[in-house]
Amino acid sequence: MKDHRSPTNEHSDFQSVQTRTEAELKRLSARLAQVSAKVDEVGKAIDTFEEYSYQYNIKIVGVPELNSQETAMDTSKLCVNLFIEMGADITFQDIDIAHRVPLRSAGNLPKPIICKFTRRLAKELVMARRKDACKSIPANLGLPDGVSLSSVRIFDHLTPKMQTVFSEAKKFKSNHHFEFCWAKNSCVYLRKDRDSRVLKIKDIEDLNKPREVTRSQLLLHCAKVSQTNCQDFFLSF
Repeated sequence: MKDHRSPTNEHSDFQSVQTRTEAELKRLSARLAQVSAKVDEVGKAIDTFEEYSYQYNIKIVGVPELNSQETAMDTSKLCVNLFIEMGADITFQDIDIAHRVPLRSAGNLPKPIICKFTRRLAKELVMARRKDACKSIPANLGLPDGVSLSSVRIFDHLTPKMQTVFSEAKKFKSNHHFEFCWAKNSCVYLRKDRDSRVLKIKDIEDLNKPREVTRSQLLLHCAKVSQTNCQDFFLSF
C-alpha cells in the first residue's frame, strides 16, 4: 500500500524527530557533565584524604635489614634507634608503625622503610636532622659493625599521584635546565636557579606554568641576542 503523505508532512515529521533527538542529547550531555563533576569531586576528596594520611609518613632508604624475618616491631625499633642516633628526640610512642616495602626493581639493595608517626611534630624533628642519617653508627642501631650506612636517605613519603608528579617534574627539570627540584609536605617544587622564585607543583598541569615562565625569560633574552640565536633557543625548548 502506497504512503500518500505529502513531502511537507514528511519534512515536518523529520524535524520533530530531530528536535526530540537534540533535546535528548542535551539532557544526556547535561547529565554526563554532572556525573563528571561528581567524579572530579570524589577524586579530589580521595587525593585530600591520601595527602592527609601521608603527611605523617617518611620513606627511609639504604638501611640494611636486621634479618630475613624482620617484623614491623623490629623495624619500628630500628627507626627509633636511627632517629635518636641522628639527634632527634623521638620515642617509641611517636611511631604508629614502620615496615619494609618491596623494591621497585630487582636488586640487592635493602628494602625501603615506610615509617608513620603519631605526631606531625615528631616527623618534623626527624626531617630537620635527616642529613645526619648517613652518619649513624651501625652498632647503635643493632646492626653489625661492618655494615655501611653511608647511603641512608630520608624523604617525604609521597602519594602515588604526587610520585607521578615528582617524576614528571624531574624530567621537566632536566629537559628545561632547571637547577632544583624537590618534594616537601606532599608538594613538589621547581626552581630555575638560586635567583628565581620557587614554583609549587601540585598537578601535572602545573608543569605548563614553569614552561610559560621560562618562555617569558627566553623572550627577554631574545631582545639581547640575534634573531638566529633566538630561534635556536626556541627550537631546543
